[in-house]
Amino acid sequence: MRKYFFLFLVFATIQIYSQSNKATIFYKNGDSIQGYINRINYDDVKFSKQKKGKYKWIKSDGLDKLIIYSENGIQERHYLEYKKKKNSKKSKTRLAILVVKGKVNYYIEPYNFGSGFRNDGKSFGMSQNFYYDKGFNQASLYVKRNNEKYITLLSTSGQVVFSKNFKKTASEYFKDCKVLVSKIESGYYKKANVTEMVEFYNEECR
Repeated sequence: MRKYFFLFLVFATIQIYSQSNKATIFYKNGDSIQGYINRINYDDVKFSKQKKGKYKWIKSDGLDKLIIYSENGIQERHYLEYKKKKNSKKSKTRLAILVVKGKVNYYIEPYNFGSGFRNDGKSFGMSQNFYYDKGFNQASLYVKRNNEKYITLLSTSGQVVFSKNFKKTASEYFKDCKVLVSKIESGYYKKANVTEMVEFYNEECR
């Protein structure tokens, strides 16, 4: 069973990271460009078609997903719509890493609490954990069915004291699978092993 560990608290401001990684940027209109990314700040990416070329910021407007290649593997990041409150008319874009793909997709959005940076280029090292960005101490955990427009925040992990009630939120989201809800409510599945929980739903629940 794969395990995903929480990060240690790091409050230092993230500095610009010089490492460049090969990447493909996909647009919502079906277009794509290939090149290199050396920085991600919130939803914007710093991109160049050549590894040693001039890097320019690309705004997130119109972007669909990123495929980032490193010596440790391939990371797929999606631009997702999120509503803090279900009845809100406003939504925000979140750039999150795809961890599990299936009937329900599971995403992690890592960031450094206390620095103001999300999705910084340090993620490309992926030495601490494949899905948690290196140097980051906080992550938001999202799920989304393919027919849903907005992602659902299950909880946050890391060192931050404020967090959604994972057991309540997860039980509500997966209420169509009583076996899984029972495992969540019993504490068998916790936010430390959301990957296994989502995989169980995709494979066992109808």
